[in-house]
Amino acid sequence: GRYDYNTNYLFKGTFDGNNKAITGLTINKTSGSDADSYQGLFGYVVNAVIKDVTLVDCDITGYRYVGGIVGAIYGSNDAHAVIQNCHVSGTIASVIANAYNHGGIAGYCKNVDVTGCTVTGNVTNKESSSYYGGIVGEAYTTTTITSCENSANVTGGGSYHGGIAGYCWESKLSQCLTTGTINQTGDNALIGNDYNGQYTNCYYTSGTSR
Repeated sequence: GRYDYNTNYLFKGTFDGNNKAITGLTINKTSGSDADSYQGLFGYVVNAVIKDVTLVDCDITGYRYVGGIVGAIYGSNDAHAVIQNCHVSGTIASVIANAYNHGGIAGYCKNVDVTGCTVTGNVTNKESSSYYGGIVGEAYTTTTITSCENSANVTGGGSYHGGIAGYCWESKLSQCLTTGTINQTGDNALIGNDYNGQYTNCYYTSGTSR
């Protein structure tokens, strides 16, 4: 699924990676146009399940809503979308300013359950940009992130960068661990910023957390 400014091309349904790996996925979108947003293995996903897939040595650059597994994913209050047992190694990046919502697994999640996912490598930007997270760039409205581990470094300028999520809006994190370096001052070892988030048994190895 991908996103086009004029027409939505959505992925719906179930993708089962059968515990297989995809090596060397490369996406190089470097402009500030809408066409360079919603980048990842899947670009734009609604009411879907994505599970049991690994990206090895990926190199994904995009504008807004960029993730290793999915750029942006939406569920509903009654039926959450699911990302389960997905793993990413490599680089998720932007190269221009105001390129928000980047994450190792997903750039943006709304009403999504993210479970058992890991990230290694780098989530980074070269210019000032917000909402960068080791697992999810922005976790919004009843999203849950459970049993996930990030060892990627989250680097670059801007605000709201965190080891697990860049921004957590009325969402829940539980049993998560981050060991990556967050190259930004502030209490952001786990999350970059928070609004009514809930956190249970989450840990970090350096820095401080709100």
